[in-house]
Amino acid sequence: MLQLLRAPYLLMVNQQKWDSLTSEQQQVLEESITETMDWVKENFSTEEQGLLEEMEKAAEERYVLPEEEWNRWYDKIKHLEDEYLSKSGENGKKLYLKSVINFKNKFRCMGRFITILN
Repeated sequence: MLQLLRAPYLLMVNQQKWDSLTSEQQQVLEESITETMDWVKENFSTEEQGLLEEMEKAAEERYVLPEEEWNRWYDKIKHLEDEYLSKSGENGKKLYLKSVINFKNKFRCMGRFITILN
């Protein structure tokens, strides 16, 4: 069985930890994050497509969830997302909504494939 998963890159540091870093350490992290995000913007779609092609080659069958069914599944787990957000504080909510929701909407089609693999 072939298992492929691609998740968004997410880096979170609490304010106390961030404040404990030297300005040099903060700068190195910020530069690394910028480099990583630039790479992601340039390469993510290509890599995602390659993973999808690899999965499709190994598949015995491929089923794409209709939009209506996708929404029904998401509605069943929405409470987990809501629970996480209720415990995350205002900054956590902003970060989640900015990164994860945007990622989910952009790459949603990649998560709609249900594939039975060899």
